Amino acid sequence: MRPLLCLLFLGCTQAPEPPRSGEADREPPESRLPSSPPPAAARFLFETEIWQGEGRPVLDVAAPGVTLRATPAASAPPVEGATLAMGDRLEFDSTRIRTTSTGAFVSIASGTVSGRNFGPVIRVSRSAYYAQDVADTSLRTTPGDSVEYLQYRAEGTCFVRLQGMVIDANPCPTARQREFRLTREPELEWWIRVIRDSGKSGWLLMSDSTARVIGRRF
Repeated sequence: MRPLLCLLFLGCTQAPEPPRSGEADREPPESRLPSSPPPAAARFLFETEIWQGEGRPVLDVAAPGVTLRATPAASAPPVEGATLAMGDRLEFDSTRIRTTSTGAFVSIASGTVSGRNFGPVIRVSRSAYYAQDVADTSLRTTPGDSVEYLQYRAEGTCFVRLQGMVIDANPCPTARQREFRLTREPELEWWIRVIRDSGKSGWLLMSDSTARVIGRRF
């Protein structure tokens, strides 16, 4: 069983994401990231420590004068001496993808949502995602049932919440159009912790005005 941004981003805890090979290079189409940073007080309803899509994103700075933050929050103080220049390549060692507004599916026929069950959590860490002891589940739905759409993941899977449980749905209901209709897409923040050659590090909120994905490494 497979253990386990959208650009321009407590629960279940348990090591860095191992590289994956043989994955198709495609950008996840379902979720949406803001074109500019959200308000400082933005809340999140769900969070993961793994990026969307297959392969490790290759990133560079999209605008001059981009600054890093001390923590992954728009209200956090900037890191002194860590301003980025346009075109700089970004190396990062950690990521947070946060759902600030959940999406939704509605069941239009009797069906099931199947996948690994992380329980009633609002956060899935990298180590928890790749843990071997996450139990599989299959939850039934009937017409009219609502399924919270939390985040796209990769390879046709996504995180959803059903009956209070966070499921790594495989396949995502987006692929089961006879059973589910997408009524609202989730809104996300994507943060990365950037490591600079100077040794300084800080958090960057990904958006069209800060950085861009220029490729993927497999």
